[in-house]
Amino acid sequence: MAAIVRTPTRVAGGITSGERTALAQHARTWIANAMSTEPVNRDRLADAIRSLYRASGLREPRVVIVDSPLVMAFAGGFAAAIWWVRKNRAQALKANLTTEAATRAATEAATRAATYMATRAATDAATEAATRAATEAATGAATRAATY
Repeated sequence: MAAIVRTPTRVAGGITSGERTALAQHARTWIANAMSTEPVNRDRLADAIRSLYRASGLREPRVVIVDSPLVMAFAGGFAAAIWWVRKNRAQALKANLTTEAATRAATEAATRAATYMATRAATDAATEAATRAATEAATGAATRAATY
Protein backbone atom coordinates (compact mmCIF):
# COMPACT_ATOMS: atom_id res chain seq x y z
CA MET A 1 0.00 0.00 0.00
CA ALA A 2 1.30 3.45 -0.90
CA ALA A 3 2.21 5.89 1.83
CA ILE A 4 -0.34 8.55 2.62
CA VAL A 5 1.03 11.94 1.56
CA ARG A 6 -0.44 15.32 2.50
CA THR A 7 1.32 18.50 1.39
CA PRO A 8 -0.05 21.89 0.35
CA THR A 9 0.31 20.84 -3.31
CA ARG A 10 -0.16 17.07 -3.24
CA VAL A 11 -2.49 14.47 -1.81
CA ALA A 12 -1.75 10.81 -2.44
CA GLY A 13 -2.03 7.33 -0.99
CA GLY A 14 -5.67 7.04 -0.01
CA ILE A 15 -7.28 8.36 3.16
CA THR A 16 -6.68 7.82 6.84
CA SER A 17 -9.29 6.35 9.16
CA GLY A 18 -9.75 9.83 10.68
CA GLU A 19 -10.37 11.31 7.23
CA ARG A 20 -12.80 8.49 6.43
CA THR A 21 -14.74 9.26 9.63
CA ALA A 22 -14.74 13.01 8.88
CA LEU A 23 -15.89 12.40 5.29
CA ALA A 24 -18.70 10.13 6.46
CA GLN A 25 -19.90 12.79 8.91
CA HIS A 26 -19.61 15.46 6.21
CA ALA A 27 -21.67 13.31 3.83
CA ARG A 28 -24.34 12.70 6.50
CA THR A 29 -24.57 16.45 7.16
CA TRP A 30 -25.01 17.36 3.47
CA ILE A 31 -27.42 14.49 2.78
CA ALA A 32 -29.53 15.72 5.70
CA ASN A 33 -29.38 19.26 4.24
CA ALA A 34 -30.41 18.04 0.80
CA MET A 35 -33.30 15.97 2.14
CA SER A 36 -34.55 18.60 4.59
CA THR A 37 -38.06 19.94 4.17
CA GLU A 38 -37.61 22.65 6.79
CA PRO A 39 -38.26 26.23 5.61
CA VAL A 40 -35.13 28.14 4.65
CA ASN A 41 -33.93 31.41 6.06
CA ARG A 42 -34.49 33.42 2.87
CA ASP A 43 -32.18 36.32 3.72
CA ARG A 44 -29.36 34.00 4.75
CA LEU A 45 -29.81 31.87 1.61
CA ALA A 46 -29.85 34.90 -0.72
CA ASP A 47 -26.73 36.31 0.99
CA ALA A 48 -24.95 32.96 0.66
CA ILE A 49 -25.77 32.72 -3.06
CA ARG A 50 -24.58 36.27 -3.70
CA SER A 51 -21.37 35.70 -1.73
CA LEU A 52 -20.56 32.61 -3.80
CA TYR A 53 -20.91 34.64 -6.99
CA ARG A 54 -18.77 37.46 -5.54
CA ALA A 55 -16.10 34.99 -4.44
CA SER A 56 -15.97 33.49 -7.93
CA GLY A 57 -15.72 36.90 -9.57
CA LEU A 58 -19.08 36.56 -11.30
CA ARG A 59 -21.79 39.19 -11.46
CA GLU A 60 -24.32 38.66 -8.68
CA PRO A 61 -27.58 37.15 -9.93
CA ARG A 62 -31.11 38.14 -9.08
CA VAL A 63 -32.08 35.77 -6.30
CA VAL A 64 -35.73 34.77 -6.21
CA ILE A 65 -36.74 32.24 -3.55
CA VAL A 66 -40.13 30.57 -3.84
CA ASP A 67 -42.05 28.03 -1.79
CA SER A 68 -42.10 25.06 -4.16
CA PRO A 69 -40.92 23.73 -7.54
CA LEU A 70 -44.39 24.37 -8.98
CA VAL A 71 -44.31 28.02 -7.90
CA MET A 72 -40.80 28.20 -9.35
CA ALA A 73 -42.11 26.96 -12.71
CA PHE A 74 -44.76 29.67 -12.83
CA ALA A 75 -42.56 32.42 -11.43
CA GLY A 76 -39.62 31.47 -13.62
CA GLY A 77 -41.70 31.50 -16.78
CA PHE A 78 -43.31 34.84 -15.99
CA ALA A 79 -40.04 36.39 -14.81
CA ALA A 80 -38.18 35.25 -17.92
CA ALA A 81 -40.84 36.74 -20.17
CA ILE A 82 -41.02 40.00 -18.21
CA TRP A 83 -37.22 40.39 -18.13
CA TRP A 84 -37.02 39.65 -21.87
CA VAL A 85 -39.61 42.30 -22.68
CA ARG A 86 -37.85 44.84 -20.43
CA LYS A 87 -34.48 44.11 -22.03
CA ASN A 88 -35.81 44.02 -25.58
CA ARG A 89 -38.49 46.70 -25.36
CA ALA A 90 -37.06 48.76 -28.24
CA GLN A 91 -36.71 45.68 -30.41
CA ALA A 92 -40.20 44.54 -29.42
CA LEU A 93 -41.67 47.94 -30.26
CA LYS A 94 -39.86 48.01 -33.62
CA ALA A 95 -41.32 44.61 -34.36
CA ASN A 96 -44.72 46.04 -33.38
CA LEU A 97 -44.97 43.65 -30.46
CA THR A 98 -48.07 44.74 -28.61
CA THR A 99 -48.85 44.35 -24.94
CA GLU A 100 -51.26 41.60 -25.92
CA ALA A 101 -48.53 39.71 -27.78
CA ALA A 102 -46.13 40.14 -24.87
CA THR A 103 -48.78 38.90 -22.45
CA ARG A 104 -49.47 35.93 -24.74
CA ALA A 105 -45.74 35.13 -24.93
CA ALA A 106 -45.36 35.34 -21.15
CA THR A 107 -48.48 33.22 -20.60
CA GLU A 108 -47.29 30.58 -23.08
CA ALA A 109 -43.86 30.42 -21.44
CA ALA A 110 -45.39 30.08 -17.97
CA THR A 111 -47.94 27.52 -19.17
CA ARG A 112 -45.21 25.41 -20.79
CA ALA A 113 -43.13 25.50 -17.62
CA ALA A 114 -46.10 24.71 -15.37
CA THR A 115 -47.32 21.90 -17.65
CA TYR A 116 -43.87 20.38 -17.68
CA MET A 117 -43.58 20.50 -13.89
CA ALA A 118 -47.11 19.16 -13.34
CA THR A 119 -46.61 16.35 -15.87
CA ARG A 120 -43.26 15.49 -14.34
CA ALA A 121 -44.73 15.40 -10.82
CA ALA A 122 -47.68 13.25 -11.94
CA THR A 123 -45.42 10.89 -13.88
CA ASP A 124 -43.04 10.55 -10.93
CA ALA A 125 -45.95 9.82 -8.57
CA ALA A 126 -47.51 7.27 -10.92
CA THR A 127 -44.19 5.54 -11.54
CA GLU A 128 -43.45 5.38 -7.83
CA ALA A 129 -46.92 3.98 -7.05
CA ALA A 130 -46.71 1.37 -9.82
CA THR A 131 -43.20 0.34 -8.82
CA ARG A 132 -44.19 0.08 -5.16
CA ALA A 133 -47.27 -2.04 -5.99
CA ALA A 134 -45.31 -4.35 -8.30
CA THR A 135 -42.47 -4.71 -5.81
CA GLU A 136 -44.82 -5.45 -2.91
CA ALA A 137 -46.73 -8.01 -4.99
CA ALA A 138 -43.55 -9.74 -6.19
CA THR A 139 -41.99 -9.70 -2.72
CA GLY A 140 -45.19 -11.07 -1.19
CA ALA A 141 -45.43 -13.83 -3.79
CA ALA A 142 -41.76 -14.77 -3.38
CA THR A 143 -42.05 -14.75 0.41
CA ARG A 144 -45.15 -16.95 0.32
CA ALA A 145 -43.55 -19.35 -2.14
CA ALA A 146 -40.39 -19.60 -0.04
CA THR A 147 -42.35 -19.99 3.18
CA TYR A 148 -44.70 -22.68 1.94
